[in-house]
Amino acid sequence: MNKKLFYDEVFMKKRGILVDTDSIIFDIENNNNYYEMYQGEMFCPECYTAKLVFVSKSYRNNSYIKCKNGEIHSSGCSYQCDEASSKMMKDYFDSLTAYQIDSKLNILLNRLCRKDNLTFKKIHLNPEESPLLFKSKNNSLLEKKYKLLRQKKINLYPSYSLEKGLYVFYGQVRLNISDRKKKDTNEPYQILEIQVYSQYENTYKTSYTIFYKDLNLEFDSDKKYNIVLIATPNIEYRPYSLKLYKNSIKIEEVK
Repeated sequence: MNKKLFYDEVFMKKRGILVDTDSIIFDIENNNNYYEMYQGEMFCPECYTAKLVFVSKSYRNNSYIKCKNGEIHSSGCSYQCDEASSKMMKDYFDSLTAYQIDSKLNILLNRLCRKDNLTFKKIHLNPEESPLLFKSKNNSLLEKKYKLLRQKKINLYPSYSLEKGLYVFYGQVRLNISDRKKKDTNEPYQILEIQVYSQYENTYKTSYTIFYKDLNLEFDSDKKYNIVLIATPNIEYRPYSLKLYKNSIKIEEVK
């Protein structure tokens, strides 16, 4: 059984598009009529076969989207595999060279951030080719099994579903650089502010930050950027700070 509980995006069957779960949850929570519109229309964002359902907010959890009980993904779909643990993620990336990690980021940027060609996602249902899967050795077995990369769509407003450990973050955001100096040494450094749109507040807010040292980065705060990175979040305070894994980050301006 797939252990991935939360989906960050869904495939809308009639409209033939991918939609962020933030938008769906916002619609349903603010207008009961939207529930019927979405019911039966939400499917797995990769194979478009397994049905997804909306789960209402409870005293323990916020609302979320999950796979409907008993639904089966198409053969080869990445989401039929168990999601990797943080340790599995680290072991996997530790086994790659700097060149392999850079290549992996380029592939993930193309797969996760560029949505112009939805058929690309549907026809490549082969575990050997999927950039979202990797083989990890089971502690109790000798053979390796495919695991799904822990991933978080970074342009969704941070929620309870974000846990400690290593993730692949991706999405479309606004970026801003904040130049600062250390109080004790006066040494300059930069904070990359990742700004995401909050539908509830109808504005962009800094939700994540990344520490940089003298990289002289520049971004237009009014433009949007595709971003993919490997990092560990510090979720004690907001905005959450992200600690990059071996400076693993790719950014491109959305044209």
